[in-house]
Amino acid sequence: MLAGIAVITVPLVLLVSFAGHVLRPAGLPRALRAHRTLPAALIAPAAAVTALAEAAVGTLILIGFARPALAAACALLTLYALYGSYVLRNRPSVPCGCAGSGDTPLTGWVVVRAAALAVLALAGAVWTAPFPQGSRLAITLLAGAVFAVLLWTLPLALHDPERTPVV
Repeated sequence: MLAGIAVITVPLVLLVSFAGHVLRPAGLPRALRAHRTLPAALIAPAAAVTALAEAAVGTLILIGFARPALAAACALLTLYALYGSYVLRNRPSVPCGCAGSGDTPLTGWVVVRAAALAVLALAGAVWTAPFPQGSRLAITLLAGAVFAVLLWTLPLALHDPERTPVV
């Protein structure tokens, strides 16, 4: 069942993130400038590649290339977790750039979310099995959607604006 949940949760989060980048195209570049990890000339291309990678991996999972696409998602999300950890240590109080939003600060919860999604993607890639049928299918779809919503909202829900101001 965990593999089925991964096949639902991971692409939902990646595709919602991609949609956020499309709807708010200035959000990720603004966050990357605040992170000060890339030269100015690489910020726009890095933001575009990030959004396209999320869209490609999420779509590939949904259209049936689950095992290799979940492995790619695991790599992408692990990179997000490592990058977030680095920025968090070196530039506290910056926006995360998640889904183009300027509302979510880069906190430990953003890193935890990326790491949890990476582990879930890895589990899905390793244990991909035939998709469940009948009532198990309904449970898997519901659980995947619930995990996606919980993981998506985790950083903002646990943010205390008085403790971590975003610049």
